[in-house]
Amino acid sequence: MTTSTARTVVRHPIRGALAGFLLGLGLALLLISFAVIALGTLAPILVIAFGIVVGVVVAVALPPVGGREQPTLETVPTVPTVPTLPTVPAQPAAAQGAAAAAAELPTVPTTPTVPSVPSVPPAPPPPGPTA
Repeated sequence: MTTSTARTVVRHPIRGALAGFLLGLGLALLLISFAVIALGTLAPILVIAFGIVVGVVVAVALPPVGGREQPTLETVPTVPTVPTLPTVPAQPAAAQGAAAAAAELPTVPTTPTVPSVPSVPPAPPPPGPTA
């Protein structure tokens, strides 16, 4: 039995533009720091714009790395219904016999107390050089 799945391809041009902006900004800062382009000119803005264009083109033109498989109507399983337990109405504690319920509780044996250990006196200081 084969199941057919439809693959939806999702592109992210906004992410590509953001990545391209960061690429162009980093490249512009490198070119400025290595004195290839001047800071006060139009060149850094052109480098950033070039990075944005590269990012959008890469995001749209390259094949997607995966893709989510969307099941078609033939492959969607039906969800079985789960039987539920019948609900029992709550009764007040007096009606249940609180004293009888307390009498049925198991008793916990008490543990014997451990005798305390006598404290050890502190050791005398080591002999030192006399003055």
